[in-house]
Amino acid sequence: MTEIQVQYTTKSDAWRNSALTPKGIMVHSTATPGVSAQTFRDRWDRPGVGASVHYFVDDQDIIQCLPLNKRAGHAAGTANSTHIAFEMCEPAGLTYNAGGSAITAYDPPAGYFAAVWDNAVGLCAKLCAEYGFDPLDKKVLLCHCEGYAQGIASNHADVEHWFVKEGRNMDDFRAAVKAAMEGEGTPVPEEEEEAVTKYDTLREVPEWGQDTVKKLMEKKALQGDGEKLDLSEDMLRVFVVLDRMGLYD
Repeated sequence: MTEIQVQYTTKSDAWRNSALTPKGIMVHSTATPGVSAQTFRDRWDRPGVGASVHYFVDDQDIIQCLPLNKRAGHAAGTANSTHIAFEMCEPAGLTYNAGGSAITAYDPPAGYFAAVWDNAVGLCAKLCAEYGFDPLDKKVLLCHCEGYAQGIASNHADVEHWFVKEGRNMDDFRAAVKAAMEGEGTPVPEEEEEAVTKYDTLREVPEWGQDTVKKLMEKKALQGDGEKLDLSEDMLRVFVVLDRMGLYD
């Protein structure tokens, strides 16, 4: 997970919001393709902006905009008073319909989704650990459209409208957060096992995961010295997130 940058939006109307006692986390996405976390943070740091979140997350940055004990205006519903909120920034290459409710064309930069997913998973794992949240509880860790279905948020499609383009959903996200907290890979259904990407040697590991695997091999946490690693890509991504959080230093 990328290191969190604290850049409070003290000029926004949200800085005067009332106190929050967090009971969960709500995941949003921006529906504004190609706008970074830093740009969003800067746009919202001014008077007259009522909308607010605690974090903006993209493929490179996690920026905290509000203290976690301050209410954010993100859901247009009661979730504002109960949930920490963050926005996943959508990449360039997405085209929306006229109403802005559905993605009609999808051609994002390679690697963007995996990177923003890892940052969002790492952030939620950190918050769930700090507050004792159960990441598998759909009332505790949910997205905006799930909040609407539960009657605690406005009628928005995020983030399921985006995740489906990558073959993912919020159940996958919750499972990934749980796995990150436990240091385990997300279980793969038996019928899909043959299609899972696996790495048997260090040479086969992608460059972005090599340093992490080397650390784990040095700590005898993974087999090496010619023996098969038997390391799935999902497990590798979890290990990299935990490494970025400093757990292997």
